[in-house]
Amino acid sequence: MSYVVSSQTLPLSMDVSITVSSSQSALATDLSVPCFVDSGLGFMPNANRVRFYLTLASVLDDFAANTKAYAAAQAFFAQTNPGEMAIGEAYTADLQAQLISGELSASELSAIEVVTTGSMKVSVNGSEKTLDIMDFHAATTIEGIAAVIQTELTSQSIAATCAVVTYPGGSKRIVIKTTLVGGTAALTYASSPATGTDVSALLNFTLATGATLCQGYTYVSLADELQSISNAASAQSKFLYGWCLARTFTSVSDQLSAAAWALSQTYAIMGLCYTNVNAYDAGVSTDLGSELKELSNKRVFAVWHDDTSVYPEMSILAYMLSVDYNQKDSTVTAKFKELPGIGTATVTYSQYLILLSKGYNVYTLMQSNVKVVREGETENTSWYLDTVINIDNFVNDLLVNVYNVFLRNAKVPYTRTGQALLVDVCRDTGNKYVYNGSFADRLVSDTSNKDGYSITPAVAITPTPIYQMSAANRAARTGPPIKLVVQEAGAIHNINISVNVVE
Repeated sequence: MSYVVSSQTLPLSMDVSITVSSSQSALATDLSVPCFVDSGLGFMPNANRVRFYLTLASVLDDFAANTKAYAAAQAFFAQTNPGEMAIGEAYTADLQAQLISGELSASELSAIEVVTTGSMKVSVNGSEKTLDIMDFHAATTIEGIAAVIQTELTSQSIAATCAVVTYPGGSKRIVIKTTLVGGTAALTYASSPATGTDVSALLNFTLATGATLCQGYTYVSLADELQSISNAASAQSKFLYGWCLARTFTSVSDQLSAAAWALSQTYAIMGLCYTNVNAYDAGVSTDLGSELKELSNKRVFAVWHDDTSVYPEMSILAYMLSVDYNQKDSTVTAKFKELPGIGTATVTYSQYLILLSKGYNVYTLMQSNVKVVREGETENTSWYLDTVINIDNFVNDLLVNVYNVFLRNAKVPYTRTGQALLVDVCRDTGNKYVYNGSFADRLVSDTSNKDGYSITPAVAITPTPIYQMSAANRAARTGPPIKLVVQEAGAIHNINISVNVVE
């Protein structure tokens, strides 16, 4: 007999069955992660060509303190409340196909050392090859193993090489590369041979043992490289919104290629730094700022600085992308902000005016030794950085929130009730951006009002009446359009003050 007597009542679940589940919903894209782009980083040319970092110390694990990547990371993590940043590799030439072994443990190295008739098959540029009778008994290190494989490749005149590669972070791998470069260069994973001691898995050259296969790669352009880095981030379920180029890419042609790519994106903000003194030569029109102004873009901001070793644009991105849009009055503007750890550019007032006319932002020293960013604009002077970033986040939220109405309802009926579901979520999203300071009511002159002004609401929503929709629209299930007019809160960046002295 149990110590506690069972209940003598019957359960309600006999008549009412309740199943608990979560509704499907889409998540907004994270528009807070910037990527620093350089070449020659040593990353694998696949989805591993981009890595993500939450601390400066983690960057130091992969890159030395004297590298461009570390300098950019210093600028990023020196800012207040920095988030996550990425570092991505852009290749600048055609690459070989590569078969990269999985990491080899000490016990695996010892197991290989006893093999004297090692053999494995691998296809090189479409031709199957058998590497056989490989004697590893004297190969006491990973470098020794690679040397044995290289000797076999050479003896058979196979168009490939083998060496040990140390990747950022210290991981050592044995890498077989074709001598052929470009899109036709190809390798396969290693497989078991017909004779000899199979070392394909023992050397971790199979998919099952952690090998990585990268086929030949054809370089196209810097813009294409940025898209490949973006795709690599997507493969890791990440999105890259901010972009910054290493000083490796100092040519205006490279920077314009990158800018054109950024302009083609739905969501992107890119900082480009120009360090040539011809930027403040009024007679020069081939500098970065002058060329960018011709594009009338809103997604690229140019920064002029006389120090090639610092990355003010990365610091600006760190500050601007750290906004929490769920918090009250959380939005910021770039002008007047300090960039910790970044020295100011040395410019005279007349030089600054020329830089300003060409659309450059400058981190400079004001009177009383105040360090500030001026002016916080993109190359299109009607767009400030905060405007672009705030609107991108608003549009992203609105898109996802409206889509979730369709996901969370059995159906959205073609009635005023269904229309109200969509209008309400537009209103809620707009109110969020009033709360965080992106939008605000606007006072406008109105002579018909006794006060001389009227108030235009921060977010005005005008749904098309259902009765105006055609039979064809109904048949196609195309809902009545909803029009939103939002009033940007803006920011005051300068002011005139008059003083009248009366004796």
